[in-house]
Amino acid sequence: MGAYYKLLQRGQFAAELLGFIVSCAISYRLFGWLEQVPPFPVISHRALITFALLVGVWTSSLIVAHEFLPRIDGSMIKAALIYFYMTVFAILLYSSLGFFLHLALLSRLMVLSYGLWSYIWLCLVTILITMIARMTKHRERRILIAPTSSSLQLARLIEQMKAIGVDLHTILTDAPSLLDLTLFYSQDESAATSSYGAIDAIMLHPLLPQRMIQQCIGECQTRGITVELMVGEIFLESARREVVELPYGTAIRMLPYRNAPVSKLLKRLTDMVVSALALAILLLPLAFIATLIKVTSDGPVLFKQRRVGMNGRTFYCLKFRTMVANAEELKESLEHLNEMSGPVFKIKQDPRITSVGRVLRKYSVDELPQLVNVLVGDMSIVGPRPPLPDEVEEYEPWQRRRLSMRPGLTCLWQISGRNNVDFNRWMHLDLKYIDEWSYLRDWWIILKTVPVVLLGHGAS
Repeated sequence: MGAYYKLLQRGQFAAELLGFIVSCAISYRLFGWLEQVPPFPVISHRALITFALLVGVWTSSLIVAHEFLPRIDGSMIKAALIYFYMTVFAILLYSSLGFFLHLALLSRLMVLSYGLWSYIWLCLVTILITMIARMTKHRERRILIAPTSSSLQLARLIEQMKAIGVDLHTILTDAPSLLDLTLFYSQDESAATSSYGAIDAIMLHPLLPQRMIQQCIGECQTRGITVELMVGEIFLESARREVVELPYGTAIRMLPYRNAPVSKLLKRLTDMVVSALALAILLLPLAFIATLIKVTSDGPVLFKQRRVGMNGRTFYCLKFRTMVANAEELKESLEHLNEMSGPVFKIKQDPRITSVGRVLRKYSVDELPQLVNVLVGDMSIVGPRPPLPDEVEEYEPWQRRRLSMRPGLTCLWQISGRNNVDFNRWMHLDLKYIDEWSYLRDWWIILKTVPVVLLGHGAS
């Protein structure tokens, strides 16, 4: 069933790409008919650039949208809604690119026409593929062999399997070894089916004894039965699993976050482009702020602090200096004023902060130099805030999972009250971000960050 669904998904994606090209032709012909004159020669550099940019933007948006689509035989209404959001995003992205790159390739009406025809095509392809998936779907029959102690945990798994069209029968056993498959096969070795009927696959629970697993795999190979060895399906639900081919063999990799290679690539490209553009645009304001800091207080303009990044890597995080030069030496004498729970040290009215620094902190301007950290790859625009090494040493084991992603300039904590949020709530927000991360969600956080920063909510 998995291979068949993958084939349908690839066919759906190819049909959608074809639809983007067809929509270009429809929009071009439609406007040529309405205006009595084609918008531009169909064989020209302008036509090539226009159509390439249109298809490129819509294809990139489609790749992101596919991460949110339901199962290929799932809700068509939900799929249509996701495609609608994708189309709106693509129109805005194309219009933004045209504005910033000074490209007057298409009229707004023609872009909207292209978006409409593309959306109609996507919905028609979805309806067609979903109907094919539902009409050709056959009900699979599987047997799960598991320890008796896991009986209560299997109820939800059985319901999930039924929801995707699988009849799951369970065999619970505490035997140290499985003698042979006659436990559920008829005694007549010539029988084509088992006492349960046809068997498409046998699933082995991860907590079965190793000897039993090996013996069962051997017997299934002899009888030509597919075996699926479950790895953490029940006990490691939060982990993301993928099978990888390594030089030394095949391994099942357990990831503490959602693995989306295309979205991760888009995230990194966005980090590089946005940080480079922001540094170029803000060059004069940054120079003015640096001069202001230098003139109003003694000490360096930039404050470099060792922070912990992805997977425990350390780097020097850059900030505009907002405190007196000897702030670190004064920290110990102010420990009793700490207003944050957990290992984090924060004081709303910190006496070490300079007058200029207080303004910079209120509007998070002091963190603008971290755009350099984003550009070089130590940080990302969106991600958990980078902690200090001594804070990490006091983390509980579950809190260390927030280090599994690249740290960022802004995050859910930043838009949820910042210093008004206690430490445990902060950690849970970071883990929530990691579990639900997506490229579009990053943009949602960025948009939510703008008013928070401009109004100075939760800053100290």
